[in-house]
Amino acid sequence: MISLEDQELPDDDILHSLILIKDMVVNDVSPIAAEDNLHEALQKLLDSDYDKLPVMQTTEGEEGEFLGLIMYLDLMRVYNEEITKFEQQE
Repeated sequence: MISLEDQELPDDDILHSLILIKDMVVNDVSPIAAEDNLHEALQKLLDSDYDKLPVMQTTEGEEGEFLGLIMYLDLMRVYNEEITKFEQQE
């Protein structure tokens, strides 16, 4: 992670309109459902070509509630932990 405390933005009028956040937003992302298992979540993330995806709680007939983001590294960490547990049981 990068600390924003040490960062300074130049006071440049050109940068103020260079890129707007709305131009960076990705709208065609398929979220991970809170009910997905580890395999399904990892597959969705790999298929997306992104390093993180939103996690949504879905309720039938209602719009999903945003729960947070899950990152590739988080999924791989949990996957490796589960594989290690499995191997230790053998």
